[in-house]
Amino acid sequence: MMVAIGLLFAVLIAACEGPAPDSSNAPDPSSTPAPNPDAAVVEEQVVGGQAADAEPAPDSSQGLASPTASLRFEQVDVWGLDDDLPAFDAPNHIDIGSDGNVYVTEFRGNRVFKLSPRGELLAQWGGPGDGPGQLNAPTGIAVDGDGFVYVAESGASRIQKFTGEGEFVTAWGEPGGEPGQFLSAMGIDISADGRVYVADFGNGRVQVFSVDGDLLFTFGSPGMAPGQFLRPIGLDLDGAGNVYVVDSVNARVQTFTPDGELIAVFDIGMRTPQVISVLPDGRFYVSDPQDRRIGFYDVNGKRLALLPAAIPYRLPHGTVTGPDGAVYLADTGNNVVRVFREVGE
Repeated sequence: MMVAIGLLFAVLIAACEGPAPDSSNAPDPSSTPAPNPDAAVVEEQVVGGQAADAEPAPDSSQGLASPTASLRFEQVDVWGLDDDLPAFDAPNHIDIGSDGNVYVTEFRGNRVFKLSPRGELLAQWGGPGDGPGQLNAPTGIAVDGDGFVYVAESGASRIQKFTGEGEFVTAWGEPGGEPGQFLSAMGIDISADGRVYVADFGNGRVQVFSVDGDLLFTFGSPGMAPGQFLRPIGLDLDGAGNVYVVDSVNARVQTFTPDGELIAVFDIGMRTPQVISVLPDGRFYVSDPQDRRIGFYDVNGKRLALLPAAIPYRLPHGTVTGPDGAVYLADTGNNVVRVFREVGE
């Protein structure tokens, strides 16, 4: 298991052409997720992202509807190309606070950036390491209603909690397969009532904690049947607290109630989906880094649009939508954050 995760990390470094962070255990959130080495035979039975012998899903959608002609996006800004910001080093996941400020994890540089909606640097923290406040291949990031920032570390297999200015508050988790442990913590989000949901990449499950790190419950297990996961990466909540998980090797998005009961399974028509961003009404964006595209889907998993395909993305990852409708994208391989807006015909 740890060998496979190390190989994934090596692929990211080759793709981004630079020095690696100080860990060989971090998975590659920017490359095609490796199949479960403990289930290689089972994986060969997958047909179109679904298990050949899996029981029918509660709901399923092919996600291949033609993009709506009137729904288009245009790029309006790019952050990281001038001297106003420190150069990004593999920006990865991204979230936005209730004040509209944008938070970005930096996978290879092991930092967190806090930026204004116009891209002005407000704060940064982190640095390589496994100590409190240091970061080891950070991936998922989420801001709660009180302004605290939670960072999931794929390298250290833990969660760290910070103030909005980057002061360390607490941390929990360690490598392993027991309850409360992770084999690379990835996507993360916080519900309005203070539940912290984390995609546990290597263990094929979602773990749910209090804001202080107390384990509340888990759901999911490794596999290809509805409600199971192979390498869950992206995770986000809608306005009702329902949980959306990118089941990367199974090439699908699954949705759950806040208590972990399966609602729907969407085949979204992507080969290597990884990161998801959900709007309060249940529409969502999903990135496919290897195929260099970002899809926008309705509540039934039908694709409505793609972010502009003519842009030379390199390993596009996390997206988030601001209160004014702007869509922010972490373009990992190009070391920039792109800003889009929806436009009419």
